[in-house]
Amino acid sequence: MYSFYDYFQIIVLIAFTSLVWGRALYEKLHGIDAISLLRNRGKERTLGIAAVTIINLWVAILVLYVTYPEIIFLPSPLAYPILQAQSAQITGLVIVALSLALYVNAWKTLGNRWRIGHDERSLSYIVKDGAYSISRNPIYLFYDLYLFGTFLINGTVLFLILTICLFTTLHYLILEEERVLAIRHGQDYQEYRSRTGRYFTFRKVEISPVKRPS
Repeated sequence: MYSFYDYFQIIVLIAFTSLVWGRALYEKLHGIDAISLLRNRGKERTLGIAAVTIINLWVAILVLYVTYPEIIFLPSPLAYPILQAQSAQITGLVIVALSLALYVNAWKTLGNRWRIGHDERSLSYIVKDGAYSISRNPIYLFYDLYLFGTFLINGTVLFLILTICLFTTLHYLILEEERVLAIRHGQDYQEYRSRTGRYFTFRKVEISPVKRPS
């Protein structure tokens, strides 16, 4: 018997997969190859392939874990539940939902510039609107939050390991991409980086002083 959290995870996964491959197909039909991962070079290409591998492994395990819970396919240490509290599951649900909203915003903001991989040929200017006004890397932040949220929902050692592996891989991938962007866009990127956080921007709330009647 599937739980609410099982249905939620499958629905979100279907929605995310539909967005990714639907957009990739749409771009392909309009003469744009959005799968640019293999066009990257050096560390960027290696880290990108590693990140995609981790994500695909996570998707496969999540689907098996949710849809066939009666099948024990993981070694007992990896299947060991670290978290079982309902509060953790609720927190994970909220994080996954918010991360998907972040992804959709970034996805819409990029428009036809959306890519799987870092495509230098499409970097004619820096995207600074929408989700990119609060994070320099909202799509990578989405993946981090999404995997962390699924760990909180399911609570097993394996999901924690996958989350840590993806966090680490994406962090170094971001550093490589930022190096390229700094060289390509110079001062414009430096100014954008100075006011927008790598993962999230915490802006100070300025409170105007209350004027006392004279």
